[in-house]
Amino acid sequence: MGNTAVYPAKVTKVNDTYIVEFADLPGCFSEGPTVELALKNAQTQLKTYLDSLMEAKEPIPLPTEGTDEYAYVVELTR
Repeated sequence: MGNTAVYPAKVTKVNDTYIVEFADLPGCFSEGPTVELALKNAQTQLKTYLDSLMEAKEPIPLPTEGTDEYAYVVELTR
């Protein structure tokens, strides 16, 4: 069975688009027309972001606890 990474995220509505940002992963974000699709896209972006860090042999930031601002979580099983 694989490892599971769970990162806190915040969802912000901008016009007709929902933006998902990660507290612990600067520059890692996604978007979508609904919260559900934005979070699904965030899961894909999370995998891409973490894969690129591993490929570059960069440290993987550990997820912090969620806050009121970062109340959503995006889970990735590897």
